[in-house]
Amino acid sequence: MQLVIMSAVAFLTTFAYFATERRLHHFEILAAWLTAIIINSPAYSFFAVNHHWVSVPRIGEIAAARLIYTQWLFPLYVTWTVGRMTALRRPLAKLAFFLAADAAMIGLGWGLHLSGIVQFKPAAWPYYAILKTIVLLSSAGAALGIRYLMRKDGIPDAAFHRPE
Repeated sequence: MQLVIMSAVAFLTTFAYFATERRLHHFEILAAWLTAIIINSPAYSFFAVNHHWVSVPRIGEIAAARLIYTQWLFPLYVTWTVGRMTALRRPLAKLAFFLAADAAMIGLGWGLHLSGIVQFKPAAWPYYAILKTIVLLSSAGAALGIRYLMRKDGIPDAAFHRPE
C-alpha cells in the first residue's frame, strides 16, 4: 500500500512541478537535484543506517517506496524549494521561506516514520534535521553557483526567467 501511495504522490508532484512556473535554468535545476541526491543518499546511508539511528524494513514494497522518496520526491522538493527561494527578493523573506521549507522536510521525515517506511530512533531527529538543512543549503549554493558561472559566461538574466 505504501508503494502505491508513494507512486501516486510522485506522479502528482512531478506533474505539478512541470505545470508550474520554474524560475531556474535547466542547469540550475540539474545542479540542485544532483546535489540533493549526492549529499542526502550517502550521508543518510552512512550516518543513519550504519549508526542505527534509523531502521529500514527489509520488505520489498516498503524499500521501493523509500527509494522513490529518497531518489525522486526529496530531490524534487529540494529543487522546487530552491527555485522558489531564488525568486524571493528580500533576505528576511528568503530566511523565513528557508526555515519553513526545512521544517516541512523534517515533517516529511516524520510522515515516513509514521507510515512505517523508516523508523527513527529518538536520538536521530537532531541529526536528521541537521542533514536536511545541509542538503537544502548545499543545493541552493550549487544552483546559485551555476547561475554565477552562467552570468560570468555572458548568458543574460532573461534566460533564467522563462515565460510560460
